[in-house]
Amino acid sequence: MVDWLQSHAISALDLVIHNAGVGYVGDVAAQTEASIAELVNLNLWAPIALTHALYPLVRRIQGRFVYISSVAADLPGPRYAVYTATKAALDGFVRNWRAELAAEGAGVTAQLIHPGAVRTAMHEKSGADPAALGWARFPTAERVAAAIEETILHTRADATIGRANRLAQWGGRNLAPLVDAFVMRRQSPRIDLPVGGDPPYALVTGAADGIGRALAVTLGASGHWVMGIDRDAARSLRTQADILNAGGVAQYVTADLSTLAGIGVTVAAASDRPPFDVI
Repeated sequence: MVDWLQSHAISALDLVIHNAGVGYVGDVAAQTEASIAELVNLNLWAPIALTHALYPLVRRIQGRFVYISSVAADLPGPRYAVYTATKAALDGFVRNWRAELAAEGAGVTAQLIHPGAVRTAMHEKSGADPAALGWARFPTAERVAAAIEETILHTRADATIGRANRLAQWGGRNLAPLVDAFVMRRQSPRIDLPVGGDPPYALVTGAADGIGRALAVTLGASGHWVMGIDRDAARSLRTQADILNAGGVAQYVTADLSTLAGIGVTVAAASDRPPFDVI
């Protein structure tokens, strides 16, 4: 993109608006790996990557980045879990990066804008039933876009579009335990799943060092059969040996969880074991 801008004699940018996004409605267990990757890549990785690439052009004239997030970032979203997670993560990135910008004093600003549900095709594309959502009562895209434009023109502070959305967001941020409890009561009754065999089984990621190692050692000492996942093979062997030498049972698997291949190795190894009591 930077090359394209430069090839068109665009050497600076006043304003970059990160608006592209995709959603998914449904249980996480039913969501495909490809869908999860699409949401994370488009909703989170793309704005971070574009910010990184375009920052020099924006800094040149002390411009601004605007991120279109969602009130979902501050509210529990059953059946929207991955979408909600990407928006919450985007908010976290912007708030932290904004502190860096202030310290740097380069004059570049970053603004978060949170709309609520909008009458667009995104709901149906995400797997929702527009009729069941009451789609017609949502504000139109044109109305929300006009409010976003007004916000961008008149303030550099974060903003939430719509009075009801502002109230919901305030509740999500300040009354989280009450809001979460209310949402959970509205969901289906809890189903107690059968636990694993005897001894109980535990899977710990990042289990070769630090907190993960401490958890694995503690679980091993308490009688759990421990499967540890880590990409550091040498430390994994040492931690596994420590658990075994203390009388526990453990098996470590070398896998890099930052890659799809590593996820596959972990799932394959876990599939050969009885059901896990804790992951």
